[in-house]
Amino acid sequence: MKKLLILFALLLTNFICKAQVIKSLNPIVKEYDRCFSDEGAANYDKALKYIKDKGETNMSESDWNYVQKLGYEEIYDSYFSLNGGGCSWYCGNGGPIKITASSRLNNQGNNNYNEKNLHDDYANTPWVEGVKGCGIGEWVEYTFKANNPRITEIKIVNGYCKSYAAWKNNSRVKKLKLYINGKSVALLNLEDTRCVQSFEISPLTDSKQWTMRFEIVDVYKGDKWDDTAISEIYFDGLDVH
Repeated sequence: MKKLLILFALLLTNFICKAQVIKSLNPIVKEYDRCFSDEGAANYDKALKYIKDKGETNMSESDWNYVQKLGYEEIYDSYFSLNGGGCSWYCGNGGPIKITASSRLNNQGNNNYNEKNLHDDYANTPWVEGVKGCGIGEWVEYTFKANNPRITEIKIVNGYCKSYAAWKNNSRVKKLKLYINGKSVALLNLEDTRCVQSFEISPLTDSKQWTMRFEIVDVYKGDKWDDTAISEIYFDGLDVH
């Protein structure tokens, strides 16, 4: 009887361990994924001012060469813009129909830290969780319509990316747990950088309305504040072109 109980306990432990195993995903390097810096932002502003002062219709080829060396790209309306205005996965009416969060930091002056900032196409406007401490266990959830174009890639801009000081002083996410319709499916391991980080996943959609939740599991501690920030979570995928 004792041997049977031991065998049953071993089988039960093995079953529980297998049931709890989820994928651990690291970001993949994509040459077109962007990184942000204070120098880049300053140069971009310098280019915009130069074009404004010169007058766009008066710009010569050498003028355009100059502003392009400063990093200016006509497709972006801001240095922190993530959508160049061309056709993308979103052209197929992809994207969430609702975004909710477990908490958010209170507004400070003209700055708000709403979860909608996570999907506004700008890397300098973050969602910041609003509980005491580093926000372990706090989450943001995206709701998608039925038969949404399939998602194959999750893109994340980690931390409060508008400046190096803001990024370093606030906490950034180290690990995010990904849930689909309430079921944990993957652990996203984020690097501590001001770059777009891309995670590839199996094509994902549902014939019914469905959800994708991102839960903070671990963080890189901020130098001044515990508040954990994420500037953007957006997507790429199939069924568009």
